[in-house]
Formats: sequence, C-alpha cells, structure tokens
Amino acid sequence: MYTLKSKIDARLEARRNGETGLALLDVLLGMAIFALIAVIAVQAMGQFRERAYVSQVTSDVKQLATGIEGTLTEPNAVWADVNDATAAFSATEIEALGVNLTGANTATVVSGGIGDYVICVTGNDKEARYDAEQGKVISSGDGDCS
Repeated sequence: MYTLKSKIDARLEARRNGETGLALLDVLLGMAIFALIAVIAVQAMGQFRERAYVSQVTSDVKQLATGIEGTLTEPNAVWADVNDATAAFSATEIEALGVNLTGANTATVVSGGIGDYVICVTGNDKEARYDAEQGKVISSGDGDCS
C-alpha cells in the first residue's frame, strides 16, 4: 500500500540522488508568463467586441435600407419619414418594415428624399450610414449619427 511514509521516503531518496523540485523562481516565472498571456488575451477580446459592435450597426442599417427600399417600391406606398431630413424612426415604424434592430440600436434619417436619403443606425457608441443614392454603406465606426 502506498502510504504517506512511502511518499516521504521516495522524496528523500530522490534528493539523495541529486534530483530537485521546482524552485520558487521557477514558479514565479511561470506565473509571470501566464499573466502576460492573460493580458494579451483580454486586450484581444476588447478589440473583437469593438469590431462586433461596428458589424452590428452595419448589419442593422443594411436591413433598414432593404426594408425602406421594399416599402418604396410598393404601389401607393409613401414613407413619410424619408422625406423628413431629421426624423428618428419609431420602433413601430421599424417593425412595420419587418426589421428588428439589434439591442438598443436606434435609426435616424440624416438627410432625406425619395430615392436619395441617408440613414444612420447607432448603438454602443458606434454608427453606420447608408446612402440610398450610392446604394451602399458609406461609413461605419465610432460616432453617434450627428
């Protein structure tokens, strides 16, 4: 049976043969390397989160633009807020377009006109702008749609 006494005897025999365990310096060095890796990982996660926020508002502005374009092509459909150069979309209006904005993101018409409008979606201190005349997202990144 392997007992505590046999463990101690085995350890004493190892020391007599010149074998040593880990020194305090070895343990501290290992902890320092682990801490360095942890700091790098935390910074990388922050960068991933920032890019995810930008992707989120970019996706939302594309969905909203698709919803508006679909509404504008319907016969007898008029999207009044597109003509109002400073209108903020209400949750009901966005839902009527079949668009669900992510989280607490908000949408605003920056400049308007049928077929020639710029909309902006903002959230988490990030923004994305869509220009209908160009048919694409014209900017995304830090901002607040001002």
